[in-house]
Amino acid sequence: MREYADAGVLEYWLIDAEREKAEFYRLDEDGVFVIIPLVEETRFESVVLVGFWLEVAWLWADPSPKLATVLASWKEASPLSS
Repeated sequence: MREYADAGVLEYWLIDAEREKAEFYRLDEDGVFVIIPLVEETRFESVVLVGFWLEVAWLWADPSPKLATVLASWKEASPLSS
């Protein structure tokens, strides 16, 4: 993580499909990666990719959610769709 911080990476994602575990970190003002808490314990919202979010369960779903379903979820949640 130190190398990513030194390179200016602002957000760091650890996805372990085998264990079905995901952790998301952001670089704080002190140059240290801190964990980004999930929204309602289920949804990751990026601090770097403004407006991007995902339901972590989508990563392990079998079958994976269809792209149209994900896009519809994003559109529904978008402030521009109001």
